[in-house]
Amino acid sequence: MPLMDGFQSTRLIRELEHLTGQRMGIIGISSTATSEECFAVGMDNFLSKPLNKKNAKGCSLALDRGKSGIKRINQSLISHSR
Repeated sequence: MPLMDGFQSTRLIRELEHLTGQRMGIIGISSTATSEECFAVGMDNFLSKPLNKKNAKGCSLALDRGKSGIKRINQSLISHSR
């Protein structure tokens, strides 16, 4: 990412959520980061590259449960991993 990495982006999004009162689902996708690093900054889930449909769909279903506004993002993630 040109201006900030995924960790910085996640921290910023989580700070802004306090102003809006809405929560955004964030999925970390990396070939080098660990799930522990992603969860520590506030990501909701983590996928390791290379992606496959089964893992992306499972991640999407887990985030969709009980959270509004996340489904649209997850559908986009799944369509890009095909």
